[in-house]
Amino acid sequence: MNIQPLNRRVLISPLKEEVSKAGVILPESAQEEPQRGTVIATSTAKTSKVKVGDKVLFTKYGDKVKIDGEELFLIEEKELLALLK
Repeated sequence: MNIQPLNRRVLISPLKEEVSKAGVILPESAQEEPQRGTVIATSTAKTSKVKVGDKVLFTKYGDKVKIDGEELFLIEEKELLALLK
């Protein structure tokens, strides 16, 4: 994949499944907002607070894009909720 987000946007690959505390796998459609994902590309803004590989918390209100058959989210960095450590 060769993509460079523009204007302080980040490209996020959402985590596909989450496991509940009881060990039950929850499909994406059953998960509540917000979602977790991994940053796979960022804009070239020098003041960016995230980098490729960071785990983030985000809402589903970004633009969904399909690249190489994978559904991703293109979100403005200011719309990210948290950086997961």
